[in-house]
Amino acid sequence: MREFFFSAIAGSSNKRFDYIFKENRLGQILAYLLCSTVVVSGAWVALSGNPWPGSLLGTVGVAGIITAYLNRDKKGS
Repeated sequence: MREFFFSAIAGSSNKRFDYIFKENRLGQILAYLLCSTVVVSGAWVALSGNPWPGSLLGTVGVAGIITAYLNRDKKGS
């Protein structure tokens, strides 16, 4: 069923859709790793005796990632 649906839309093979799916999946994995790194770094800075810089690092980093994701959805990419 999946092959019929994609071939009806594309009029050819599914290679393009498979590439887009793999590219999106890679983007999600890398965004997760980046977000995790930012949160862990902020927690480490906060626990090492600097709560304000740690909390700023964590919240600004995560807010930047969320903003980039929401703007991407508005553009329709």
